[in-house]
Amino acid sequence: MFKLMPTCVILLFAIASLPSTKAAYNVVSFGAKPDGQSDSTLPFLRAWMAACNSVAPAMVYVPRGTFLIKNAVFSGPCKNRILFQIQGTLVAPWDYRSLGNSGFWILFQKVSRLTVSGGGTVDGRGAGFWTCRRTGSNCPYGTRSITFLWCNNIVVSGLTSIKSQLSHFAVARCNNLRIQNVRIIAPSNSPNTDGIIVQDSTGVTISRSIIRTGDDCIAIGPNTKNVWIERIGCGPGHGISIGSLGNGLNENGVQNVTVTNSVFTKTDNGVRIKSWARASNSYATNINFRNLIMRNVANPILIDQTYCPNNQCPRQTKMADQLVVSWVVMLLIALTALFWKADAATYNVITFGAKPDGQTDSTRPFLQAWAAACGSAQAATISVPRGRYLLGNAVFRGPCKNRINFQISGTLVAPADYRALGNTGYWILFIQVNGVTVVGGSLDAKGAGFWACRRSGSNCPVGARSITFNWANDIVVSGLTSINSQLSHLVINSCNNVRVSNVRLIAPYQSPNTDGIHVQGSTGVTITGSSIKTGDDCISIGPGTKNLWMERITCGPGHGVSIGSLGKLLNEAGVQNVTLTNSVFSGSDNGLRIKTWARPSNGFVTNILYQNIVMKNVKNPIIIDQNYCPTNQGCPG
Repeated sequence: MFKLMPTCVILLFAIASLPSTKAAYNVVSFGAKPDGQSDSTLPFLRAWMAACNSVAPAMVYVPRGTFLIKNAVFSGPCKNRILFQIQGTLVAPWDYRSLGNSGFWILFQKVSRLTVSGGGTVDGRGAGFWTCRRTGSNCPYGTRSITFLWCNNIVVSGLTSIKSQLSHFAVARCNNLRIQNVRIIAPSNSPNTDGIIVQDSTGVTISRSIIRTGDDCIAIGPNTKNVWIERIGCGPGHGISIGSLGNGLNENGVQNVTVTNSVFTKTDNGVRIKSWARASNSYATNINFRNLIMRNVANPILIDQTYCPNNQCPRQTKMADQLVVSWVVMLLIALTALFWKADAATYNVITFGAKPDGQTDSTRPFLQAWAAACGSAQAATISVPRGRYLLGNAVFRGPCKNRINFQISGTLVAPADYRALGNTGYWILFIQVNGVTVVGGSLDAKGAGFWACRRSGSNCPVGARSITFNWANDIVVSGLTSINSQLSHLVINSCNNVRVSNVRLIAPYQSPNTDGIHVQGSTGVTITGSSIKTGDDCISIGPGTKNLWMERITCGPGHGVSIGSLGKLLNEAGVQNVTLTNSVFSGSDNGLRIKTWARPSNGFVTNILYQNIVMKNVKNPIIIDQNYCPTNQGCPG
């Protein structure tokens, strides 16, 4: 049978998010003293052990006060989700030598489904250690304040970290980790006090945080991919760095990193890439820095191919030259195109013959503009000015030579005769593209005629989805409005690293199968700040989806946010690592739904978190249907 029942129990606890459904473990009850002097390490570890062994979701609670903690290892795996709620302050010993050479102060190891939150503070008391380092004495290795090692599905929110001996947060060998609304503070002259270090990890999001340190605000090391960084206030410090890379011959690279909508103030560097002048298989690819403000920054963009901090440097070989320069040149093109838009190639669809009258078929001019942008050696912009542009089926195919920004100021309209889009299943299709951003504008699919045909039971075409991304990577869709789609408004299929933000999707509540966003077979999708009013699911999540983050979604009318249907086939990929948070459902048929066929299947659902959800006049706030069969014909037993 479909592997759902154990997950359902977990989901029901997680969805409720009420104290009565959680096992709560107050560290004071285990002997911790909020006086800042008594060693509370053992009581903290006992509270963790109790929470880790709890069958129900559990909370470790740290009340107000100051708690002295020495080296603490919080190990998993645990039986269920854990919320580590910190309201007080955790302080390290005054004697920096007490933490020894372990490299960590607080370590979470092999833990999944953990949230560390609250308005609390972590104080590493690093001043003595920094003094030792400056004097050149025989100092211990030093410790990172909070480390996550071999962890999955982690959220860190609302925490303040000050005066770490070394890095404040370290993320290594983790998947699906989110850090948000944190404050990280150390003096500008404190050595090696990086804010956040990410290495050997996939699917990391860092947002809405302030970082003031003596080293990198954020450092990204080898074997890291799918990192999204936004709304960061950085400074003082050394900026946001990729590297150092290339220190070893067989070293994994860095890929799919975006830094956006952030401000650098009085930093030594802004965005930096640093690599050793050694022969190496390492690389950096699909790096996107955009919408960044630099205020009194010494080096806004710095690419250092001969990184050597101790001045005992390797001799650069011709092989090293080739290996390092090959990817740095690509990055220089991307950076230049993003920071100085005047250097980007711009293709206005009107120049290619498009007519903004809503009546003349502009499909061919749009495709010609795309072909020119796709073939551009430098980053390109396709500009769609104000007006209404009639488009038939349009396929924007890659791969392309560089990034493309599809800037829509007007409205794209489908033919009034719904049959004109035929049985292709799509209206606008992006296929096998990388690094495409679609910004602004409106899509009007004029779906009313098609819906009427479907209701009448006539011989109708299959229908068209308004905008589809197939086999695409590093995609951004922002500020788009889609109305009256024949079927789904936005489809993400077999994609990686897609971000959808601030979109509006609208169709009448009685319009059939007009899902807002459908995600399937994709990894690393984020959907935020969007309003969806449809006749079907606001967001539907199909097989093979993992590492999906949704927040600040307004849903309704519609059928809610659905996982499934799943389990229709015996050999079917599952759904894992899905989070929906801080969202509102209004007047929808369902809120949170999982639907599966009653058939034997290898499919599964695991690591699903719904939290901080508001339901207003919702018929079925939580519905789990294990006998899904929408036609009620030929249903399995």
